[in-house]
Amino acid sequence: MEAEGRVRNKKGCFSKRGVISRTAAAIASRPPKRKSQLADEHEAAPSVVAPCPPAKKVFPLKGRRSVHLATLASGLSECQNPSCSASLQLENCESELRYGLGTVLQVRCQSCSLVNKIDADTRMERTSGQRGPQAFVSNNKAALGKFLQSGII
Repeated sequence: MEAEGRVRNKKGCFSKRGVISRTAAAIASRPPKRKSQLADEHEAAPSVVAPCPPAKKVFPLKGRRSVHLATLASGLSECQNPSCSASLQLENCESELRYGLGTVLQVRCQSCSLVNKIDADTRMERTSGQRGPQAFVSNNKAALGKFLQSGII
């Protein structure tokens, strides 16, 4: 490879040997950088490092949600791990999956570190033969209200 030992300029192109030698000579002829008077005073003064405040845990969810309180409370009441019976806390929520107006919260258990998926709204009951995920009640009510308002039904 011819590129070994060659220097590239700011644009990424190879520099000519004459330019490289002139640049190196210019850098070598510069006087050494002087520290400012303020920097000298700073080095002479004893340094005291203040302790950093503890980092605040940032809650990952922002905005407003419409939730069914009874469903959310029952989901947070107990971990889904059969060997762990600890209650979950909303402050341990790591992320969410949004399905229209419905939300599935992913909450980590403090005891066993299992990530639990908690519904924040009730889901529709399945009729026989239905496949796929169950729809949230709030999404169906919103769609039905839109149809009623527009006069389709």
